[in-house]
Amino acid sequence: MCRIGIAGYCIFLLCSVSAAAPVSDVPTISNFAKFEEFVEKIMQIRIQSISVDKEHGSIIRYGTIRVTVNKGMGNEECDFNLGEKDGFVYSASHWIKSSKARTLKASDAISKERAFEAVERVLEYYDLRFKAEEFSAFLTKRGGDIQPDDDLEQCDWSWDKRPLYWNNVPCRGTRLDVYIDAASGIISSVHYDPVVPPRGPEPTQDIGPAAAIERAKEWLKRPIFYLSGKNPRLQPEVGKQVKKVIALPFSMFESNPTAPMPCFEESFYCWEVPFVYTEHDHVFDGVIWIDMSTGAFVGSGEVR
Repeated sequence: MCRIGIAGYCIFLLCSVSAAAPVSDVPTISNFAKFEEFVEKIMQIRIQSISVDKEHGSIIRYGTIRVTVNKGMGNEECDFNLGEKDGFVYSASHWIKSSKARTLKASDAISKERAFEAVERVLEYYDLRFKAEEFSAFLTKRGGDIQPDDDLEQCDWSWDKRPLYWNNVPCRGTRLDVYIDAASGIISSVHYDPVVPPRGPEPTQDIGPAAAIERAKEWLKRPIFYLSGKNPRLQPEVGKQVKKVIALPFSMFESNPTAPMPCFEESFYCWEVPFVYTEHDHVFDGVIWIDMSTGAFVGSGEVR
């Protein structure tokens, strides 16, 4: 890990390693000005010192580096995940401590309109053009729903948009979440899983939903460790449920949950075939992604 203070910003950009560390061990912030803009203008945090470390695997394209910012208020810190190649901030989170929040009730929360002003700063940073009504927005208290008599400590306005779209096609695994402290209006967290552009244009000829269903049936017959003994199956009405989506080449039901996520360079136009499985007497939903043009298995997952 590499830690620097304010005086070390320029030095850090020119020389990001110590004499004792090999060059490959210490990552750099490729676009420091863009990172600084996010910290100070979007999150409204004044940097006192930063620590930089490598994140070993992420769903963010090109991988990430982790940056921890000391806010200069005791040991309070804010964590960021940055794209290793583009330097953009893809997630940020910190705790907002306020004694005033304990004296306020839910009815004292900042307005929805004021909360969206903070969201607009995030949209500008990512060059996104969403309107307030395109989000799911609600007041929430961390750990559950907020009640009328609750105070505003750890209470946020939650703004959630998922999935994101590419040429009007939903992209699985994409989202933008922004949480704004309901007492102060300060952004407490951001999480952005952007669209990974698909390989080439949308296919003009494809295998069709019926063939995709047959490919999905073949996949479900395979020895899939996570689904073993859970009776994975297609529903009788599956023919009406198949959707056109853009998906990443990742199979949640076959992956090692303790392994780092791979980095994705491209996505694929797919037919999404839903299925169900039973675990502990509960029925759960899953989906299978079949390449529209080749019929190849692309991945599997859940739609949240």
